[in-house]
Amino acid sequence: YIVTHLQGCEPFTRREREVLARIAVGETNKEAARKLGLSSRTIEGYRASIMRKVGARNAAELLRRVLSQSRCV
Repeated sequence: YIVTHLQGCEPFTRREREVLARIAVGETNKEAARKLGLSSRTIEGYRASIMRKVGARNAAELLRRVLSQSRCV
């Protein structure tokens, strides 16, 4: 569901959308890193960038804001 809606999210890079999709399914940074072939620190950086872009403080708020924004739904 989340991946379909992230296709047209202009403020996010392709990699940020991939990380966001991993967050949406509840993966930890370590799990997402392993699946995407990145380091946990790199995932942390992407997560921080995504959260800054939408002004979220945690994963639940992040997903709520992304899904409620018209350009992402």
